[in-house]
Amino acid sequence: MKTKYFSGFQLLDLHDFPGQGTALIGILDAFWDSKGLVTPAEHRMYCQPAVPLLRFEKATWRNGETFTAKAETANFSGGTLKGITPSWTVKTAAGQLVFSGKLSKQDIPEGTGQQLGEFSFPWRALQKPPP
Repeated sequence: MKTKYFSGFQLLDLHDFPGQGTALIGILDAFWDSKGLVTPAEHRMYCQPAVPLLRFEKATWRNGETFTAKAETANFSGGTLKGITPSWTVKTAAGQLVFSGKLSKQDIPEGTGQQLGEFSFPWRALQKPPP
């Protein structure tokens, strides 16, 4: 969804392939039952008509650095999303709020790579890495 002008993706082999040997490749078993890897609610967080996306420089950060991200969206909801105020949060695994903020109110046109804004926060504000 982060590739501009890309029209979608296939869910080929969403389930394990049971024929001609075994290929344990999917998030569902050969009978289309969940293997418990992801819940339907978790799957909808990254696969739905409108999905928030982030672009950031790297995946590993040092305490003295500042995390900066560009927020985007892939909007295939069937039309423009009007009057949206995107917000962002950073929470610990236990759900404790660490950082949060809002971006400018805007209309989000249909398509992918729709720019929403940029945000940043200093990692040094944390005494230790969140669990």
